[in-house]
Amino acid sequence: MNPHFEIKEKKVIYEILDRAEYGTLALSVDDKPYAVPMNFVRINESIYFHGALKNRKMKMFAKNRNASFSVVENYSLIDSDFSKFKFGQHLNEERFEMIISNLEARGREIDIATARTMREQRGL
Repeated sequence: MNPHFEIKEKKVIYEILDRAEYGTLALSVDDKPYAVPMNFVRINESIYFHGALKNRKMKMFAKNRNASFSVVENYSLIDSDFSKFKFGQHLNEERFEMIISNLEARGREIDIATARTMREQRGL
């Protein structure tokens, strides 16, 4: 993964997890994928899911302990080359400032949050 787009700071990861409304748990058994949106809670460094011990998720997990869990935090759609955790780190100063000023001019709450996160990720 490109280090410019990877989150390594636990504080940032925890903030995202704590704000997320739900996540998607992805499992696979016998080359058959299964992904399910789930509520969860983070306590310290662990993530807890709800579910009975005999449900489909637990049966699949018992057969294949490889799993993926993702959460998504909404941000403004800016450009097609922005995906997963790209907030303008790769842009030159002029393009970065142009995007920031357009987001702020549009002024929706999500635009302001996106501009703030872009600045934070750029160290501004």
